[in-house]
Amino acid sequence: MPTQPPPKEKEKIPAHNDATTFGITRAPFSENCPLEIQDSVTFSEQDGQTTVTLHAKPFGEADAERQYFEALHPSLEQGYGGTFDQLTEYLRRA
Repeated sequence: MPTQPPPKEKEKIPAHNDATTFGITRAPFSENCPLEIQDSVTFSEQDGQTTVTLHAKPFGEADAERQYFEALHPSLEQGYGGTFDQLTEYLRRA
């Protein structure tokens, strides 16, 4: 049985920025949204099937920011889930 290659992972910390100061600013929709969110995407393959796993967590957050982010989980799961469903359908047709 052939061995599977190790998962490939990419991480980034995106943030909103201000075009006038070129600094990190709050998202325009909430004062409690974390300034920075660490995104981690892992690609793994087993038996010819690729799995993409996305993790996001606040980076350097205050308590109120963490609570706000945790409350967003259902919305994030719905949004990202819909996007991955569309990708799956696209790849199925390709």
